[in-house]
Amino acid sequence: MSYQAVLAPLLATLGLVTLYLLRRRGLEGRALLACAIVVAFALLLRGLCMDFISPDYANFLTRWVAYFRENGGFAALRNSVGDYNVPYLYFLSAISYLNFPDLYAIKLLSVAFDLVLAWGGLRLAECFCPRGSARAVVAFCLLLLLPTVVLNGAYWGTVRRHLWRHLPPRSRLRPERPPQAIRPLAGVGLRL
Repeated sequence: MSYQAVLAPLLATLGLVTLYLLRRRGLEGRALLACAIVVAFALLLRGLCMDFISPDYANFLTRWVAYFRENGGFAALRNSVGDYNVPYLYFLSAISYLNFPDLYAIKLLSVAFDLVLAWGGLRLAECFCPRGSARAVVAFCLLLLLPTVVLNGAYWGTVRRHLWRHLPPRSRLRPERPPQAIRPLAGVGLRL
């Protein structure tokens, strides 16, 4: 079975779910079309990166997945495995149960979180501008196309940005419009 043939439908599914969520968020017309084009292009870029084997993957990630596979998956978490955050190690242990190449599973997980990152950027931008504004849509699109986001996830297979993604977005905890005093602090938080 060619696993590359399975990647295209999986990436397309991620894209369709993203567009569905954007539509439910109230995007329509040109804004939704622009996002669809950017999502398609972003997923195409990521699809082209899937076969690259990075040193991080070869030296660490594949060995950790193999360790989980050989030691009972989630049960192996009781031992010290790797130096990544615990939620990500849970994902790696879940990947160890799949009958699918771990290179692609790890990178697909990263691509899914790239979409979550862009969604979070959209939600954060909405703290500072009206819901559905062009600025929020631009933030979403830019986050998907940032070279560091594309290269870190789909090309290198690294997970450094996953360390903070598991936190709830500040936009879920916000009032409709954030107080003026918090705006500079949010900018500092984005810089960190």
